[in-house]
Amino acid sequence: MNRTCSTSIRNNREIKPPQKIMPHKYQLTLDHPELNEIISLSGEFTDDEWEILEVFLQYSDELSKAKFLSSEEQGSFRISWDEDKGLTTTATTLPPDWDEVIVFLHNLRPLILQNESANFHKIRNLLASKLDHSYFKNLLEQHRQLYSGKVDQAIFQLKINDMLINCEEVLSHWLNAHEYHTVKEKRELIENLHQMLPLDASKVVFLGLLLDEATAIFELADLVQVVMNKKKVSI
Repeated sequence: MNRTCSTSIRNNREIKPPQKIMPHKYQLTLDHPELNEIISLSGEFTDDEWEILEVFLQYSDELSKAKFLSSEEQGSFRISWDEDKGLTTTATTLPPDWDEVIVFLHNLRPLILQNESANFHKIRNLLASKLDHSYFKNLLEQHRQLYSGKVDQAIFQLKINDMLINCEEVLSHWLNAHEYHTVKEKRELIENLHQMLPLDASKVVFLGLLLDEATAIFELADLVQVVMNKKKVSI
């Protein structure tokens, strides 16, 4: 006896076409009193780029709430040179509440670490690639100069063994040696640099650099809000 079996498998699951992600468009019009032209720029961000901008604004808002930013005492020190005594430091004063500094550093972390998706340099570079006009390129360069310590260095330069202390590179070494990580090589480098100058004095310098970085972040966040139409043009 021959028996024929016929099996039919039917998939009732509805197959939907992939969702098309719409780009986020922006339109900027700026009539600045010092400019002889009306700047008009338009363009678009991908969904991923837009999301990163949102994250950056969230992080910068959290940073703005750090008490250390409004503290009356953010540290100070004095350096003097005497032909007989050499280099001496006096009256080094660290912030009275270091816990406020710790919170400040914690809130700053996702905005300054290189491996973070919404750090300052990545957001600045993203805007620079979109805002193709000399005014905005100059504005973004000013933000970079402030963030990198160049503005601080124009006022004074602190060097130990020919190495510039008040710069982004040495600041990064200190953070990786003492605050964000405990990298042995970075810790040894920082210790070797401070055979003559107390580390507490350099901490005041580092905090000053970090405050400049925070200011640059807030100014960049203002521009991001303008681009995202969350804020009127006032830059």
